[in-house]
Amino acid sequence: MNTWSRRIVAPLLGAALTLAGGHAVLAGELAATTVGTLKVQRHGDHGRPVILIPGLQGGPWVWQQTIEQLQKNHVVYAVTLAGFDGMPAPADGGNLFDRADASLLLLIEQHKIDKPVLVGHSLGGTLALRFAGEGQAPLAQVFFQKGIVEPG
Repeated sequence: MNTWSRRIVAPLLGAALTLAGGHAVLAGELAATTVGTLKVQRHGDHGRPVILIPGLQGGPWVWQQTIEQLQKNHVVYAVTLAGFDGMPAPADGGNLFDRADASLLLLIEQHKIDKPVLVGHSLGGTLALRFAGEGQAPLAQVFFQKGIVEPG
């Protein structure tokens, strides 16, 4: 990249990302699919599966650095919850926690995910603990991260 590009293009790209809410496309990101009420992005191709569940107003972009590290040795599923980060809430209402649980189970069953590690932040952590407590699918571990996750 020449000097002109660094001085002009980089700030414009930064401004565009700011206007877009800071959402950057992750390197190696595969197309997102919908499973139940979840939007799911898959990263990596081998190792223990990890499912990342963001908190309020978050999406997979909050896990960018985590995904970049984990995808080297794990298959990472980064989800977007219904009603957040551009994913529409179900039109017919219903209990969003129940729908998220059912969608997580559907994700695990459809993708034949064997004993994943669930990692959730804030609301995502609450969902991860709730799902684990129901015992619907065997899990390797559950991590609840409470606090601030800095995007990127």
